[in-house]
Amino acid sequence: MHIKSQLTKIITDALNQLGVTSSNITVTEATKPEFGDYQYNGAMALAKELKSNPREIANKIADIIKTNPIFSDVSVAGPGFLHLTLESTFIAKNLPLAINEKA
Repeated sequence: MHIKSQLTKIITDALNQLGVTSSNITVTEATKPEFGDYQYNGAMALAKELKSNPREIANKIADIIKTNPIFSDVSVAGPGFLHLTLESTFIAKNLPLAINEKA
């Protein structure tokens, strides 16, 4: 399974725990190194749907997924961006997948 697919599944599972079903989850590569390895900004779209603060939604997602050992850091920035930094051992084990994703 590609890394983005794994991250999408982790976020989907977190949203399910929060009682949210969303099939429109997009995880992207971070635009800057200081933002981690990947980003998720779906909390802002969910905020409209749930009539809630996007940063609060992002914090709830972060609280759930940061316990997953593939992350070395999960942080919330701005109005509700999730910055995902992968654990180096996870990257090392999945390097071929990461290379194929970029190709």
